[in-house]
Amino acid sequence: MAKFTVYLTATASTSIEVEAGSPDEAIDKAYGADMPTICAQCSGWGRDTSLELSDVWEVSEVCDADGSLIIKGS
Repeated sequence: MAKFTVYLTATASTSIEVEAGSPDEAIDKAYGADMPTICAQCSGWGRDTSLELSDVWEVSEVCDADGSLIIKGS
């Protein structure tokens, strides 16, 4: 029987709390912050399956301190 490699894609998200004078400034500060990585154990490194994260992040939403939605990404 033939062997195949199947690549699967999923979405990951994270949030970063910043202090800023406007939603646009908050976005700029968030993009300038250190982004999270995934450790070798969590990634499945060395096993039959592994996970990889790209270094491209997109804004999905911006909320104020009360959690109210200010900007919804596209």
